[in-house]
Amino acid sequence: MSQDPPAKPLQDAGTNLDLMFITQTTPKTSKDVLPQIRKHVMKDIGKARRKYGKIQGLFRFTLGVPDSLDLNRPPAEPHYSVQQPNRPTVRDGDISRVNQNTFMPLESSGLHNSTEPFLHQQTSQPAAVVVPPIERLWTGRLDPFVRYPIKMDQHSLQLIDHVFDDRYGNTPPYRDAWLPLGMTDAATFYQVLSNAALNLASLRARYLAPETRVPMMYHTRAVMIVKQKISNKIYATSDSVIASITAFACYSHVIGNQAGWHIHMNAVKEIVRLRGGIDNFNSNRLLRMALFWVDVGGSCTEDIQPIFPIPTTMLLESLGADDLTPLPLLAEQLSHSWNETNPEYAEIMTIMDDIRSFMFYLKGEVQRTRGNVYCSGELFASNILPLQHRLLSLVSPSNDNAQRKVDILRLGCTLCIAEIRRLFGIMGVISSHQAAKLRALLEKKTQDWEPFALLKTWVLAMGAMESRGCDREWFFAELGKSRAEVGVGRWECLPDKFRQILWFDDVHDQMFLELCNGVDPFIAVDHFLGGSRFGGYGPL
Repeated sequence: MSQDPPAKPLQDAGTNLDLMFITQTTPKTSKDVLPQIRKHVMKDIGKARRKYGKIQGLFRFTLGVPDSLDLNRPPAEPHYSVQQPNRPTVRDGDISRVNQNTFMPLESSGLHNSTEPFLHQQTSQPAAVVVPPIERLWTGRLDPFVRYPIKMDQHSLQLIDHVFDDRYGNTPPYRDAWLPLGMTDAATFYQVLSNAALNLASLRARYLAPETRVPMMYHTRAVMIVKQKISNKIYATSDSVIASITAFACYSHVIGNQAGWHIHMNAVKEIVRLRGGIDNFNSNRLLRMALFWVDVGGSCTEDIQPIFPIPTTMLLESLGADDLTPLPLLAEQLSHSWNETNPEYAEIMTIMDDIRSFMFYLKGEVQRTRGNVYCSGELFASNILPLQHRLLSLVSPSNDNAQRKVDILRLGCTLCIAEIRRLFGIMGVISSHQAAKLRALLEKKTQDWEPFALLKTWVLAMGAMESRGCDREWFFAELGKSRAEVGVGRWECLPDKFRQILWFDDVHDQMFLELCNGVDPFIAVDHFLGGSRFGGYGPL
């Protein structure tokens, strides 16, 4: 008869026990028990320390601590830290890609100067351009305690992190306008994620189809939630439904679906009517300003009158009368000639004066903030959007000679501020429709430009700089004829004249130089997701 093997002691049952039983019979604490407790508690801490030691070697950066305090000794090799990351290296023959990914205006010798430091560097990497390492290690952009209206996964958090990442894109205007509104409703928040995915896709692959799987996935989720809400009479006209549909209109506008923009904006217009008018939304500033953004953006693309009026009382950073700049002598002469000839159309001259004042103010703010002013969505919404709204409000079905000239000047102003809108991070700013419409008006050979012929020359320059292909060639040819008519001998003398009308040096100097040299910019302005190449973002 076999006997069972003797039982093993408890401590030999395994090494992975989470519990440890300690016998204590006396009321006083035993000296033998305390070391056992400490040893058991410190076991996991020791494992964590050893595990951290293995992972530590994976980190990219090291602390910039010198080996000694001998400051006279030169370093043995270049040191790259968080404050001074490694510079990107370039293979020979790929210098053009460096210029293409650096969206900054170049001086006449800028290409040579900007690439010369890289010519002596070699790399064995297969890629032509090595992306520099992360520059903001150990910094967090997200608040871990925020309660989102949906259950967040890793990809959703990545998109929100992208909204707060200002290194590659000018996202603050988008973030300031839409993210607070999206936090109030699940459907709107899904659409915010969809629009963020569109922006991220534009950075990673600028010339691919803008509407990829991820934006469509979030957009579909938002649409399903809104369909459920509008089936309930209680929620059908709520602020959350209007916010979601407005976000849908923004999505359609950005991907170039103007038919979808019309459908969504008509739905918003009907809900606003059922709610008693647009003034009843003044208590919800976030929603009212979002409506303003989407209304002006989509209307500008088609060059039609906006649906809703300007929310004047909500423009927190609009320039006042004290910010108006005195008119240059040439601008004053042209304005006087126009108002004498067309007194009933004096509003276009007033708008041009206000645009000139804002450009002067913006130039000073760019220098003062070193370009960070372009991150101010409030400044954009309080100034450029109202100016664009006023320009679009001049659209008229009238086709007389004076109205055609107003339309020509109005389109010239729209093309003039197009690149400034892109500088502020606004997506969906295209110029192909305005350029084609402007060409059609100018081909009708409207007469009596003689008292203010230089205005026509300026409009031709704006059309040439914001057009492509055959339209660009036509505008440039007409600009050459007009230059001779106004008595300007050399091409380089034209910008001096235009600066007294409407001209933003940081943008138009480079664009005019490209035009005169027969160079088409490498970023097409009719790309819906494209940003500005002057201080804007480059592809990831």
